[in-house]
Amino acid sequence: MCPQQPFDCQIIRVIQHELHNQRRASREAMPKYMVIERFFPNCKDKIYARFAKSGRMLPDGLLYIDSWLENDGDRCFQLMETEDPDLFESWTKNWEDLGSFEIIEIGDKPNSDA
Repeated sequence: MCPQQPFDCQIIRVIQHELHNQRRASREAMPKYMVIERFFPNCKDKIYARFAKSGRMLPDGLLYIDSWLENDGDRCFQLMETEDPDLFESWTKNWEDLGSFEIIEIGDKPNSDA
């Protein structure tokens, strides 16, 4: 959420979801990644303040899909997609003073019919 700029953030979310839906409709398979962000001690509020001021600061070509915050914890799980995994390096540089990142390429769900 972006409390200081809710309209702009809502437009960005709509555009991101539309791009995601267009790819899905065209059956273009873009690699997906689970990003596990671990907040450094006493940095969670600083992360939210930076996010409210500057947004995610994603480079072009790195798309945010969704995220989940660990209950009572200091980890955030973010689902993203990109054709260029090198983009994660430029993105994480914006946040590396406040946390660490583990980036895992993920595949499709296993077929339960097999």
